[in-house]
Amino acid sequence: MKRPRVLLGLSALLAFGLSTPARAEEGPRARPKTYGTSQDSIYHVPVTEFVPTNGGYTTDDTAFPGTLSRYTMNCGGYCLEAVPRLPNGALLTGIEVYFCNSNPNPAYTLGVELYTSWYDGENITPLSAGVYSQTQNGCGEIRIADLSGLNYQVNYYNNQLILGTVIDAQDGSQAISGVNLFYRLQVSPAPPTPDFGDVPTSNPQFQFIEALYASGITAGCGGGNYCPNNPLTRGQMAVFLAKALGLQWP
Repeated sequence: MKRPRVLLGLSALLAFGLSTPARAEEGPRARPKTYGTSQDSIYHVPVTEFVPTNGGYTTDDTAFPGTLSRYTMNCGGYCLEAVPRLPNGALLTGIEVYFCNSNPNPAYTLGVELYTSWYDGENITPLSAGVYSQTQNGCGEIRIADLSGLNYQVNYYNNQLILGTVIDAQDGSQAISGVNLFYRLQVSPAPPTPDFGDVPTSNPQFQFIEALYASGITAGCGGGNYCPNNPLTRGQMAVFLAKALGLQWP
Protein backbone atom coordinates (compact mmCIF):
# COMPACT_ATOMS: atom_id res chain seq x y z
CA MET A 1 0.00 0.00 0.00
CA LYS A 2 1.37 3.40 -0.92
CA ARG A 3 2.02 5.80 1.96
CA PRO A 4 1.82 9.60 1.73
CA ARG A 5 5.24 11.04 0.93
CA VAL A 6 6.78 13.28 3.56
CA LEU A 7 8.46 16.33 2.03
CA LEU A 8 10.96 18.04 4.31
CA GLY A 9 13.46 20.85 3.97
CA LEU A 10 17.06 20.44 5.03
CA SER A 11 16.54 22.63 8.07
CA ALA A 12 13.73 20.40 9.27
CA LEU A 13 15.88 17.34 8.82
CA LEU A 14 18.83 18.94 10.60
CA ALA A 15 21.05 17.17 8.08
CA PHE A 16 24.39 18.45 6.93
CA GLY A 17 24.94 19.22 3.24
CA LEU A 18 27.81 17.71 1.30
CA SER A 19 28.77 17.13 -2.28
CA THR A 20 31.80 14.86 -2.05
CA PRO A 21 31.72 11.46 -3.80
CA ALA A 22 31.88 7.92 -2.39
CA ARG A 23 32.21 7.36 1.38
CA ALA A 24 30.87 10.83 2.06
CA GLU A 25 30.00 11.10 5.75
CA GLU A 26 28.29 13.79 7.80
CA GLY A 27 29.70 14.83 11.15
CA PRO A 28 31.11 12.64 13.92
CA ARG A 29 29.65 9.16 14.22
CA ALA A 30 28.70 7.82 17.65
CA ARG A 31 30.43 4.69 18.86
CA PRO A 32 28.02 1.83 19.64
CA LYS A 33 27.03 1.30 23.26
CA THR A 34 24.50 -0.95 24.92
CA TYR A 35 24.16 0.70 28.30
CA GLY A 36 23.65 4.03 30.05
CA THR A 37 21.13 6.84 29.73
CA SER A 38 23.42 9.64 28.52
CA GLN A 39 25.13 8.03 25.50
CA ASP A 40 23.70 7.01 22.15
CA SER A 41 23.45 3.33 21.34
CA ILE A 42 23.18 2.09 17.75
CA TYR A 43 20.64 -0.31 16.27
CA HIS A 44 21.51 -1.49 12.77
CA VAL A 45 18.73 -2.21 10.27
CA PRO A 46 20.19 -4.24 7.36
CA VAL A 47 18.57 -4.06 3.92
CA THR A 48 17.35 -7.64 4.35
CA GLU A 49 14.84 -6.35 6.93
CA PHE A 50 13.24 -4.06 4.35
CA VAL A 51 10.40 -6.07 2.81
CA PRO A 52 7.91 -5.18 0.05
CA THR A 53 4.71 -3.47 1.13
CA ASN A 54 2.88 -5.61 -1.45
CA GLY A 55 3.37 -9.30 -2.15
CA GLY A 56 3.53 -8.60 -5.86
CA TYR A 57 6.62 -6.38 -5.61
CA THR A 58 9.96 -7.96 -6.53
CA THR A 59 13.21 -6.95 -4.82
CA ASP A 60 16.76 -7.10 -6.11
CA ASP A 61 19.99 -6.79 -4.09
CA THR A 62 22.50 -7.01 -6.97
CA ALA A 63 22.08 -3.70 -8.80
CA PHE A 64 25.36 -2.35 -7.40
CA PRO A 65 28.05 -5.09 -7.63
CA GLY A 66 30.03 -5.60 -4.44
CA THR A 67 27.43 -3.85 -2.28
CA LEU A 68 24.43 -5.31 -0.47
CA SER A 69 21.68 -2.88 -1.46
CA ARG A 70 17.97 -3.29 -2.17
CA TYR A 71 15.33 -1.78 -4.43
CA THR A 72 12.04 -2.88 -6.00
CA MET A 73 12.06 -3.83 -9.67
CA ASN A 74 8.36 -3.23 -10.29
CA CYS A 75 7.40 -0.44 -7.89
CA GLY A 76 8.40 3.19 -7.55
CA GLY A 77 7.92 5.35 -4.44
CA TYR A 78 7.02 3.85 -1.06
CA CYS A 79 7.55 0.13 -1.73
CA LEU A 80 9.75 -1.23 1.08
CA GLU A 81 9.40 -0.97 4.84
CA ALA A 82 11.03 -2.30 8.00
CA VAL A 83 9.97 -2.45 11.66
CA PRO A 84 13.06 -1.96 13.89
CA ARG A 85 13.22 -3.83 17.19
CA LEU A 86 14.46 -1.04 19.42
CA PRO A 87 14.29 -1.56 23.20
CA ASN A 88 10.89 -0.69 24.60
CA GLY A 89 11.01 2.74 26.26
CA ALA A 90 14.07 3.89 24.31
CA LEU A 91 14.34 7.51 23.16
CA LEU A 92 15.08 7.86 19.42
CA THR A 93 17.85 10.43 18.85
CA GLY A 94 19.06 10.06 15.26
CA ILE A 95 19.19 8.16 11.99
CA GLU A 96 22.01 7.34 9.58
CA VAL A 97 21.22 6.01 6.09
CA TYR A 98 23.51 4.46 3.49
CA PHE A 99 22.53 5.15 -0.12
CA CYS A 100 23.47 3.84 -3.56
CA ASN A 101 22.41 6.37 -6.18
CA SER A 102 23.58 6.73 -9.77
CA ASN A 103 20.35 8.06 -11.28
CA PRO A 104 20.98 11.40 -13.03
CA ASN A 105 17.36 12.60 -12.79
CA PRO A 106 17.19 15.18 -9.94
CA ALA A 107 13.41 14.72 -9.76
CA TYR A 108 13.83 11.10 -8.62
CA THR A 109 13.74 10.80 -4.83
CA LEU A 110 15.74 8.27 -2.81
CA GLY A 111 15.20 8.31 0.92
CA VAL A 112 14.02 6.75 4.15
CA GLU A 113 11.05 8.20 6.04
CA LEU A 114 9.75 7.50 9.54
CA TYR A 115 6.23 6.48 10.51
CA THR A 116 4.55 5.22 13.65
CA SER A 117 1.61 2.89 14.25
CA TRP A 118 -0.17 0.95 16.95
CA TYR A 119 1.14 -2.51 17.91
CA ASP A 120 -1.19 -4.18 15.39
CA GLY A 121 -0.06 -2.00 12.48
CA GLU A 122 -3.17 0.17 12.49
CA ASN A 123 -3.20 3.98 12.53
CA ILE A 124 -0.01 4.51 10.50
CA THR A 125 1.05 8.15 10.95
CA PRO A 126 4.01 10.06 9.42
CA LEU A 127 6.53 11.40 11.92
CA SER A 128 7.49 14.21 9.52
CA ALA A 129 11.11 13.10 9.51
CA GLY A 130 13.36 11.43 7.00
CA VAL A 131 16.73 11.37 5.24
CA TYR A 132 17.24 11.73 1.49
CA SER A 133 20.06 11.14 -0.97
CA GLN A 134 21.68 14.28 -2.37
CA THR A 135 24.30 12.86 -4.75
CA GLN A 136 24.36 10.57 -7.77
CA ASN A 137 27.85 9.15 -7.35
CA GLY A 138 26.98 5.50 -6.73
CA CYS A 139 27.40 3.84 -3.34
CA GLY A 140 29.04 5.25 -0.22
CA GLU A 141 26.76 8.22 0.44
CA ILE A 142 25.87 8.50 4.13
CA ARG A 143 23.24 10.92 5.43
CA ILE A 144 22.57 11.67 9.08
CA ALA A 145 19.64 13.46 10.72
CA ASP A 146 19.19 14.51 14.35
CA LEU A 147 15.83 13.14 15.57
CA SER A 148 16.04 14.22 19.21
CA GLY A 149 13.55 17.01 18.52
CA LEU A 150 10.84 14.41 17.84
CA ASN A 151 10.94 13.26 21.47
CA TYR A 152 9.94 9.84 20.11
CA GLN A 153 9.83 7.12 22.76
CA VAL A 154 9.39 3.50 21.73
CA ASN A 155 6.22 1.98 23.14
CA TYR A 156 5.16 -1.23 21.44
CA TYR A 157 1.54 -0.87 22.50
CA ASN A 158 0.78 2.35 20.62
CA ASN A 159 4.08 3.68 19.25
CA GLN A 160 5.60 1.16 16.84
CA LEU A 161 8.32 2.63 14.61
CA ILE A 162 8.23 1.96 10.86
CA LEU A 163 10.94 2.83 8.33
CA GLY A 164 9.64 3.34 4.80
CA THR A 165 11.82 3.76 1.72
CA VAL A 166 11.14 6.13 -1.16
CA ILE A 167 12.86 4.80 -4.29
CA ASP A 168 11.51 6.38 -7.45
CA ALA A 169 13.78 4.57 -9.95
CA GLN A 170 12.89 0.98 -10.84
CA ASP A 171 15.95 0.23 -12.97
CA GLY A 172 18.46 -0.42 -10.18
CA SER A 173 20.05 3.02 -10.28
CA GLN A 174 18.75 3.83 -6.77
CA ALA A 175 18.91 1.54 -3.72
CA ILE A 176 19.15 1.48 0.07
CA SER A 177 22.20 -0.23 1.58
CA GLY A 178 21.52 0.06 5.32
CA VAL A 179 20.21 2.16 8.21
CA ASN A 180 21.55 2.90 11.68
CA LEU A 181 19.19 4.20 14.36
CA PHE A 182 20.57 6.05 17.37
CA TYR A 183 18.74 5.78 20.69
CA ARG A 184 19.18 6.27 24.42
CA LEU A 185 17.99 4.02 27.19
CA GLN A 186 15.79 5.71 29.79
CA VAL A 187 14.70 5.25 33.37
CA SER A 188 10.95 4.79 33.63
CA PRO A 189 8.94 7.95 34.41
CA ALA A 190 8.10 8.47 38.08
CA PRO A 191 4.56 7.64 39.26
CA PRO A 192 2.33 10.47 40.54
CA THR A 193 2.30 9.14 44.10
CA PRO A 194 5.12 7.54 46.19
CA ASP A 195 5.19 3.88 47.18
CA PHE A 196 7.47 4.49 50.16
CA GLY A 197 6.60 6.75 53.07
CA ASP A 198 10.15 8.06 53.45
CA VAL A 199 10.73 8.87 49.75
CA PRO A 200 8.33 11.70 48.77
CA THR A 201 7.96 12.94 45.21
CA SER A 202 10.21 15.90 46.08
CA ASN A 203 13.16 13.59 46.77
CA PRO A 204 15.70 13.86 43.89
CA GLN A 205 16.09 10.06 44.05
CA PHE A 206 12.34 9.44 43.84
CA GLN A 207 12.17 8.41 40.16
CA PHE A 208 15.07 5.98 40.45
CA ILE A 209 13.89 4.36 43.67
CA GLU A 210 10.42 3.90 42.20
CA ALA A 211 11.97 2.35 39.08
CA LEU A 212 13.84 -0.19 41.23
CA TYR A 213 10.67 -1.00 43.13
CA ALA A 214 8.49 -1.33 40.02
CA SER A 215 11.11 -3.64 38.46
CA GLY A 216 11.05 -5.98 41.45
CA ILE A 217 14.68 -5.26 42.31
CA THR A 218 13.87 -4.05 45.82
CA ALA A 219 10.90 -4.09 48.17
CA GLY A 220 12.31 -1.51 50.57
CA CYS A 221 13.40 -2.00 54.17
CA GLY A 222 10.00 -2.89 55.59
CA GLY A 223 7.12 -1.03 57.17
CA GLY A 224 6.33 0.79 53.93
CA ASN A 225 9.72 2.53 53.89
CA TYR A 226 12.78 2.39 51.65
CA CYS A 227 15.37 3.76 54.12
CA PRO A 228 17.23 5.72 51.46
CA ASN A 229 20.03 6.81 53.80
CA ASN A 230 20.83 3.38 55.24
CA PRO A 231 24.13 1.74 54.25
CA LEU A 232 24.04 -1.10 51.69
CA THR A 233 25.53 -4.47 52.65
CA ARG A 234 27.35 -6.75 50.21
CA GLY A 235 24.47 -9.18 50.50
CA GLN A 236 21.90 -6.54 49.58
CA MET A 237 24.10 -5.41 46.69
CA ALA A 238 24.17 -8.98 45.40
CA VAL A 239 20.37 -9.08 45.42
CA PHE A 240 20.10 -5.74 43.62
CA LEU A 241 22.59 -6.65 40.90
CA ALA A 242 21.36 -10.21 40.36
CA LYS A 243 17.75 -9.06 39.97
CA ALA A 244 18.62 -6.07 37.79
CA LEU A 245 20.75 -8.15 35.41
CA GLY A 246 18.64 -11.30 35.58
CA LEU A 247 21.71 -13.37 36.44
CA GLN A 248 21.49 -17.14 36.24
CA TRP A 249 23.70 -20.17 35.69
CA PRO A 250 23.16 -23.62 34.08
